[in-house]
Amino acid sequence: MRLLLTRPLERARAFAARLPDELDVHISPVLRVRHLPLQKHPLPSNQTLIFTSQTAVTAASEQGITSEQTVLCVGDATAALAERAGYAARSAGGNVDALFQICIAHQDTAPFWHLRGAHTTGELTQRLRTVGIAAHESVIYRQDSLELDAKARGWLTESEQVLLPLFSPRSAMLTLKDAAPNPSVQVIAISAAAKRKLAKGWRGNCTIAAKPTAAAMVDAINDQLARHS
Repeated sequence: MRLLLTRPLERARAFAARLPDELDVHISPVLRVRHLPLQKHPLPSNQTLIFTSQTAVTAASEQGITSEQTVLCVGDATAALAERAGYAARSAGGNVDALFQICIAHQDTAPFWHLRGAHTTGELTQRLRTVGIAAHESVIYRQDSLELDAKARGWLTESEQVLLPLFSPRSAMLTLKDAAPNPSVQVIAISAAAKRKLAKGWRGNCTIAAKPTAAAMVDAINDQLARHS
């Protein structure tokens, strides 16, 4: 069975290495990561850093951004990467709402500083400010949009079965923005937010991973393989 990956190249390659050999995997990124210099650097040492993506961790560590506090991370993979980069890290288990609650529970460690991408969901900093918690944010990377290559565009129109995992709301929107709904393409969204970015014609052939994690996406792909075996 075919499987199309449209996440940024290095992340796509790492994810592809976790997939069964029986899949015919093609990578055509719709996003390219570009790190941006932090405008306020160094940050005050009493800031508690917040990371809502692995890309933010990488961008921060490459710039030598440090923290004396335990950094708060949206999910386990982000926290694990933060720890490998030298931070003490706490995971919210993959959910921005849970991360928000952790910030409230640990508001004695405020002010918080959210290091994020140019495109984000959840409005975490604003939500914290709304409940009276000191919070700031800085954009330290952006993801420039790319067009699908010819092979990927062809797969989305053909009758052979294709699995299409989508890892963010933005990649969901970009991947299928010009594609007519095709029942041969099984979409696997990492979250309900990603599914909502699909045109209505695609939503009926879309499943959502049990958790917003790479491991859950692998499980969802394996479930689809079992159904089609």
